[in-house]
Amino acid sequence: VSGRVLDARGAPIAGAKVGYGGGDLQGISGVLDVMPMPALEGAAITDAEGRFTLATPGGDGCLVAEPPRRQLAVRCRLGLVVGQRRDNVELVVPDGVSLAGVVRRRGSPVPGATVMVTLKGVIWQPMFSHIYRYQTTTDNKGAFRFDDVDPVELLVYAYDADASSDLVPLDLTRRSQRAVELALTNEQTIRGHVLDGDGVLWGCGTSDMVSVLILATCSQRKQPTASSRPRISQPGVSGRNNP
Repeated sequence: VSGRVLDARGAPIAGAKVGYGGGDLQGISGVLDVMPMPALEGAAITDAEGRFTLATPGGDGCLVAEPPRRQLAVRCRLGLVVGQRRDNVELVVPDGVSLAGVVRRRGSPVPGATVMVTLKGVIWQPMFSHIYRYQTTTDNKGAFRFDDVDPVELLVYAYDADASSDLVPLDLTRRSQRAVELALTNEQTIRGHVLDGDGVLWGCGTSDMVSVLILATCSQRKQPTASSRPRISQPGVSGRNNP
C-alpha cells in the first residue's frame, strides 16, 4: 500500500512513521510512541512529499501515521488484499491543542527543567523516556509549551537534578486545563547501593543503567564496605502520584 501523509490543510508531512495494525486502532492516542507496539507492522518513513510505501499482510486492519510530536492519523478497514497493490491512500493528521505552563520551585521559575507528558494508567519510568513523544526543557523563565497534543485526559510531570513535581492530571478537552503551573516540591532523596547475588557491587566499571536517574559506578568490582559503597541518588521521589 502506498499513499501520502498530510496535515489538516493538505500540506505534506515529512518524516512520519507509517505502520499497519491488524486490529481496530481507531481512536488510539499519540501521546506515547505507538510504533514499538507488537500490533503494528512496519514502519515506513514519509519523504519530503509525505509519500510512503508499506508492505502489509492484508486484511481490514488500520494504517497508522505517527508524525514527530503531532497527533496520529489512523485509517481503518481498507480491505487490503495480499498480492494486490493499493495506491493513493491519504492519511490526514488532525490539528491538536496546545499545552503551556511554567515550572517553579518555592515560587521562583526553574530554567532547564525537563517536562514530560504521559497517559493515565501508564507507569512512568525515566528509563523508558524514549517512548514519551512530548518532552521539552523549560526556557530561562521556566516556561514550556507543547503544540499539537491529543485533546485527551493525560498527566504532565516536571523534574530537574534536585527535585520533581507530582504527576498532575489534566483534561485537554477543556480549554481551562491547557495551561498549568508545575511546582518542584518533592525534594526527598532515596540513597542506597545495588548488589548482585553474591553481594558484589553491580554494574561496576560498566555503563549499566539502573535508571536514568539512578546510576551505579565504581573503579573495580569488589566486596563493598561501609567506606567503599557508592551512594546512589534519585532526586525528587514522592510518595504521592509519583511511582
